[in-house]
Amino acid sequence: MMAALTTLQCPQCLKVFITQIHMRDTLVGKRPTLIYPYKTCNGAIPTQVVGEVEECGFNFEALQVESFDIPVKVDPNAIITKP
Repeated sequence: MMAALTTLQCPQCLKVFITQIHMRDTLVGKRPTLIYPYKTCNGAIPTQVVGEVEECGFNFEALQVESFDIPVKVDPNAIITKP
């Protein structure tokens, strides 16, 4: 399994995180999977009161991520085995 680093920005508080993309093998190729840094964002959002901030708490699992396959030249019959 191969992994690459990328950045992810919280859409609510705009905090930037360094995260990973894992390449997982499927029957039709490799599928990139984004690994979120946390379940919810730990960034801060300024409030109307000067000097006070509240925790962001944005749920990363609510983000919609486009999924696609990267073709690999592998014979599917070599991957699928009968019990």
